[in-house]
Amino acid sequence: MWFLAIRSFMAAVNCPTPALWITLAAIPTNALLAYLLITGQFGLPQLGLFGAGLATGLVNSATFLAGIWFVTQYRPFRDYQVLRSLWQFD
Repeated sequence: MWFLAIRSFMAAVNCPTPALWITLAAIPTNALLAYLLITGQFGLPQLGLFGAGLATGLVNSATFLAGIWFVTQYRPFRDYQVLRSLWQFD
């Protein structure tokens, strides 16, 4: 859900390319990690359906962190200072 907000911000700034690449990297990563955690390959525990949920949660967290990294480090996103007043009440 949080990555959706960052992706919408990137689209509003008219630069959706980083969100596209993050999403394209996340899809096969999620599939591979879910397969490994469901079946227990390469020494990982066999977790079944819980492994699929765990993999999806981890990949969604990683996409959010990647989006935050792009928004705070690269232009034109950096100019908006998205996280500047995160702890201040409006």
